[in-house]
Amino acid sequence: MSDFLDKMLVSINKGVNTVSEGSKNILEKAKLNTRLKELDSEKAQLFQNLGVLAYKLQSGGQINVEEFDLACGNIAAAEAEAARIEEDIKKLERPEPQPEPQPDGVACSCGYVNKVGSKFCAGCGRKLI
Repeated sequence: MSDFLDKMLVSINKGVNTVSEGSKNILEKAKLNTRLKELDSEKAQLFQNLGVLAYKLQSGGQINVEEFDLACGNIAAAEAEAARIEEDIKKLERPEPQPEPQPDGVACSCGYVNKVGSKFCAGCGRKLI
């Protein structure tokens, strides 16, 4: 009976850990998706500013080249951050496989895991080494 309860406890702990990890992933993905939306808004504003500068140039007005270069650099930085965030989201969608928790005990050749200190297998009755 005790072995059954030990196995049940291991299964429950595994389930709780899986749910906890899944919840963390969902929360982290939500944060990253929120940041992506913010970046999209920032990029839209940056492109609008760049368009204003381009229009000034096209209409024969003077523009500050440093301001133009800064706008292009800001757009590139926002796109790089967005790419990094998208990669982080992909990693969360396919998490690294976690090793199965091993129950404490002595495994018999039949596969049954016995309590530490057992002399005989509770599953098949063989003598344990």
